[in-house]
Amino acid sequence: MSSVEDFAFDVEFMCCEVDRADDFRVVAADERFSEFVGVHPSEIERGKLFLHDFIDKEDREKVLKSLCKKGARYSYFDFCMKHCSGELVYIHCVAQNTEKSKISRLTLVDVSHSERKTEMIKKRADALGSLIDVIKVGICLFKVNKDMHFEAIYINNACCSFFGTEKDRLIDRDYRIDELIHPEDKSTVFQAIGASMATKKPIDMVMRVISGKDSFTWCKFSAAINRYDESGCPVFHATFTDVSSLKK
Repeated sequence: MSSVEDFAFDVEFMCCEVDRADDFRVVAADERFSEFVGVHPSEIERGKLFLHDFIDKEDREKVLKSLCKKGARYSYFDFCMKHCSGELVYIHCVAQNTEKSKISRLTLVDVSHSERKTEMIKKRADALGSLIDVIKVGICLFKVNKDMHFEAIYINNACCSFFGTEKDRLIDRDYRIDELIHPEDKSTVFQAIGASMATKKPIDMVMRVISGKDSFTWCKFSAAINRYDESGCPVFHATFTDVSSLKK
């Protein structure tokens, strides 16, 4: 296994939501984020947590400017974040600005499993380019409609590659993600989606995505409910990470 493949295997995701209009107060977070910063979820509920408290001071201006960039629904950036141990950890972030509000949802990629890997990524930053491209992370928003079909609302270029499609196809019709799940994995994926809708807990599993005729891609599928649309259907924020090389 190559060093990059080894690194991709160790990638972990965590999510939080911040209010840009309230000094970047953390208004919601998953369990992994709470554990990372060492704060009990009750502290978040009481409004005692602010994003800039955990950003290295040299990166604060860059991160806050990226989140406030006018007209940007999505932004991509990296920075150093303080772990509860006091260590500065190298983080890659995909931020989504929620429409008609000042809430930003952050999907954070922790790449700090070891000092060696963190230093490797920093030294190879120019050669590797964007980490999101290197580990082939697909970003997707999809809603589960009343018939339990998964309709894509947004997919990035990596997802287009996984799904064997183009972004323009989302304009003309509802793009059905559930049609791209490998038949042998459909039951497991539907059960995971249903369980998440019932419990509000995030999804973290490995599945196969059909990427073309007689071909598929093994993906690590991480997802959580982002919001509900006007008809009450849940809208999921999801990431797909290509782990095919690990299955060979």
